[in-house]
Order: sequence, then structure tokens, then C-alpha cells
Amino acid sequence: MENLQSLVLKLLPKLKQLLKIPSDQVDLDEVLKFSLETEILDVLNYCNLEDLPWQLENTVVMMTKDLLEATQLLLSADEVSEGQVKSITEGDFAITKATSAEMMAAMVNVSSFSQNYEDRLNSFRKFRW
Repeated sequence: MENLQSLVLKLLPKLKQLLKIPSDQVDLDEVLKFSLETEILDVLNYCNLEDLPWQLENTVVMMTKDLLEATQLLLSADEVSEGQVKSITEGDFAITKATSAEMMAAMVNVSSFSQNYEDRLNSFRKFRW
């Protein structure tokens, strides 16, 4: 397998460009690297491959972008602590926000293949015997 870390470093600039993060901004690099690594491993496991084909590199970047957006990993602590509105009641006016535990539980259930990436990945998939 191509060195995972070198592949992550190769794809990091593409991801930053896609997310409109300046290349010299490094405070989010660890989150971005972790997310890229997660998606690379997901693709390798799904396709039963040892190495990532160069044709899937952009797909991994797009999957990582979708993962980051779905899990809100790039939001600041203040933005996350505000919580998502869970319900609004008009009589006696009440707004209920999701707790951080509920938000984390929702993040765990996010499928990285939710954007129909299976179609792209299936052409590279090898079956195990």
C-alpha cells in the first residue's frame, strides 16, 4: 500500500482548495488529515484494495468534503455549542435545541457513501473469495 500519510499529504491541498481554506491556514490540518485518512481507508476497505487508484483520488476528496459538511467538524466550538434547532412551539413560545450528545449520535450515523459513491467505487471493487 502506498504510504497512507504521503497520500493524505498529496490530497490535502485539493481538499483545502475545494473547501476554500487558504493553503497557509494550518489550524484545521489535523481534522482534514484525519477525515482524508478515514475516507481513504473506507474506500480501500469497500473496494478490497491495497492501494488507492489515482482515478479515485478526486472521489476521496469529494467524499471527505461531504463527510466534513455532514458532521460539522469544521465548525467552531461556539457554532457547535449553539446546537441545531430540534423543535419550535408557538404557544408559550419554546425553542428546543439538540444536545451535543444528540448531535454526536447523528454524526456517527452519517454514511460517507450517501452521495451515490458506490457507483464510482464498484468499478474498482474486487471480490473476496
